[in-house]
Amino acid sequence: MTYSIIGVLATIVLLIGNRDVLRKQRESEYSRTRLYYRRFLLGVLRITLPICCGACWTTNA
Repeated sequence: MTYSIIGVLATIVLLIGNRDVLRKQRESEYSRTRLYYRRFLLGVLRITLPICCGACWTTNA
């Protein structure tokens, strides 16, 4: 349970720290590097969120 809480907290910190990158903007404001970084962050979130949430729901108290 402790590891899943740390994972959730790390995800929250990731979202807060990168909110300007993750926020939807017009296509003209994206540089190629920023677009690749945004896709990387979304991929990381797509992998880590189910792992953290699944660990929270399946742990035995």
